[in-house]
Amino acid sequence: MNSPWLKSKEGDLIIGKGGLTAVATMVERVTRLTVIIKVASRKSHTVIVTLARRMRAYHVKLIT
Repeated sequence: MNSPWLKSKEGDLIIGKGGLTAVATMVERVTRLTVIIKVASRKSHTVIVTLARRMRAYHVKLIT
């Protein structure tokens, strides 16, 4: 598969005020496609599982 997602992407976790809410972002640097995903908690396992589920729609495998 020759998806632009496989070439250059960057992810961040943004924590809300008080640490009660969080969103994860994935940005593909070449096309600037940005995906913003609400996550249930800021624990790494939760973030990874949530991102993996959402990225399946783009046929992307996450390497952690």
